Amino acid sequence: MWGARFSYSYLNTSSTVDNVTVPQVGTFTEVATNATTPFIGVATVRSYQTRLQHQLGLIPFIGHSFEKGFVYLGVGPTGSRTQTNIKSLIGFADLNGTPSDVSGAPQNFSGSGWVVGGAGTVGGTYFIDHSWFLNVAYTYAWTKNQTFNYFSSFTNTQNPNETFAGTLTGSSSGRVSAQGVTLTVNVTF
Repeated sequence: MWGARFSYSYLNTSSTVDNVTVPQVGTFTEVATNATTPFIGVATVRSYQTRLQHQLGLIPFIGHSFEKGFVYLGVGPTGSRTQTNIKSLIGFADLNGTPSDVSGAPQNFSGSGWVVGGAGTVGGTYFIDHSWFLNVAYTYAWTKNQTFNYFSSFTNTQNPNETFAGTLTGSSSGRVSAQGVTLTVNVTF
């Protein structure tokens, strides 16, 4: 036997990593002298979150039929809407061997969009009678790598001796995988 299943899932699930340190390079401009200085340093992030919001799947399957049911397996394409949230990012520059807060107040960044991927499923259906049946399935889904780019200017007046101005630019990149088991009780009319 063969067939296909189209599915939509509102997952709204997330994965969060706290207190992330990211290497950085860049330049800053001292406002008083208008001098641009290159630097290396780190950016600290209080929270980095990836969220899988929606997922569409079209999974062709093949299977084997028995007297009271069938088993099946399939693989097909998916479309997933993901979102990345970077909360409380601060850029630190290594100035004369001392880490210094260059970018000032923490900034938040967010990116979201649709990305293609794939899913594999294995399952079985058992017919209780002519109108009621049970279905159980395990599905593993993944997305391709997705990149979001960020851009934000800053002016840092926290240091009484210097004012820094510049631009925070960067990107986040990653893929999402999800797995689930579903059990449904179904009736035909």
